Amino acid sequence: IIRQLLTESLLLAALGGADNVRSVEPASSRLRICVASTRAVDSAAIRKLGMRGVAVAAADCVHVIVGPAAAAAGAKLQELLVS
Repeated sequence: IIRQLLTESLLLAALGGADNVRSVEPASSRLRICVASTRAVDSAAIRKLGMRGVAVAAADCVHVIVGPAAAAAGAKLQELLVS
């Protein structure tokens, strides 16, 4: 549990921090994340966390390919955003 929380905290940082993340929506094996700026997203850092991939879907949206744990990772990210 501690390792998973650390991973989500580092993922949030790689996404540009809580101020950059507007919403997180799990979708199958990925997370659709709306951001204020995709320039603040560190794709290399996200991949180093073990995520399967990162795609900039729009000027304000990135998809992080997580795998089967996408729903759980999305829920943890949402918890971090409100805390």
